[in-house]
Amino acid sequence: MSEILALYPELPCARHAAGHKTSLAILTTLANFGHRITLLAFDYGGVADPAPLRDICSKVVLLPMNRRDKLFSLLSHPLLPAFFAERYMKSFIRLIDAHIGQADAVHVEFSQMLPYVARIRRQYADKRICFVSHDVIAQKSLREAKQRNFLDPLRDIELVRTLAWEQRLLSAADRVIVQSGKDARLLSALGDKVAVIPPRMEQVSSQPVAHGSDAGYILFFGAMSREENWRAALDFAAKSWLTLHARYPEIGFVIAGSNPPAQLTALSGHNGITVSGFVEDPVSLLAGARLTVAPITLGAGIKVKVLESLQVGCPVVALPAGAEGIELSEKEGLFVVADFRVMTERVLSLLAGDVAVDRVAVAMATRKAFDWSNAEQVLAECYGKEVSR
Repeated sequence: MSEILALYPELPCARHAAGHKTSLAILTTLANFGHRITLLAFDYGGVADPAPLRDICSKVVLLPMNRRDKLFSLLSHPLLPAFFAERYMKSFIRLIDAHIGQADAVHVEFSQMLPYVARIRRQYADKRICFVSHDVIAQKSLREAKQRNFLDPLRDIELVRTLAWEQRLLSAADRVIVQSGKDARLLSALGDKVAVIPPRMEQVSSQPVAHGSDAGYILFFGAMSREENWRAALDFAAKSWLTLHARYPEIGFVIAGSNPPAQLTALSGHNGITVSGFVEDPVSLLAGARLTVAPITLGAGIKVKVLESLQVGCPVVALPAGAEGIELSEKEGLFVVADFRVMTERVLSLLAGDVAVDRVAVAMATRKAFDWSNAEQVLAECYGKEVSR
């Protein structure tokens, strides 16, 4: 039985963003392989609940953290870009030192934790380190900078520093696990260190729902606390929805996801728009939609809600950033468009039935392409597989 030391910026939680679901699935898979896991993570004001992880991990250790700690960490590491420096804390290093002795391997997730990868490589050269990247920070930062036209010299210097440090820190890991072929290509300089696993989706067994009615709703689903999502919802409402609503007033637009900001909730109840907030049963909501949209222009990495829409047979119309890393065709339900004008036209053609969608075929193609057994194979290669529990 192998001992794995797992490092996280916060406790994985199924009710948080999609990346946390993948993290939980990875931990569960490693536990089922027979490995013993000691998990170290930051805790922000007692929000974290370690109870759900007790059956997966042999030990869970939390380090309390607040804004003062973040500021102190930033000031303590002026050479590190702020993205990496805010969680690189001496107290967390001491936790690692106290628990790494028995570990056969170190598992690290999320880019904020990359400085610990380099530090462990320097101090514990014999430890095997696997790092899971949920998105490539270089791409995310460049995309945000382009939208702001590079008008802030200080921000742009920080961007360049982040790009350089990400490559340097990633090279310290023995394996780098990404969640799409697109990310693997972005990190091709790392060679055969890079392996690809699919993200974890909500698993469903129900058959896709056919929609012959003119009523129903168009859906945009995501964590609305994230800037790339709530800005996308506002953009779609302003640039596409009014045209769609004028043509199909009986069809609603549902914006679903936790913690929407005030400027988004202000749209609810007007022009057929509903801002629902957190949804307890996302599968039913996705399955009931005529189609979903992903009008995302910021961020990076696979959008799991797009995959979850497709796996219940619901077609998706997405801007390139919303479809990133999902290599499915229009026959498989994914319609990638260049801008909001084309998005509006494509949604209209789908609602009118000009483009036929086989919802059963869409669901089957997505479930096959992103089956979790593909991840299990990669994790077994990275860590070995012991007897199942």
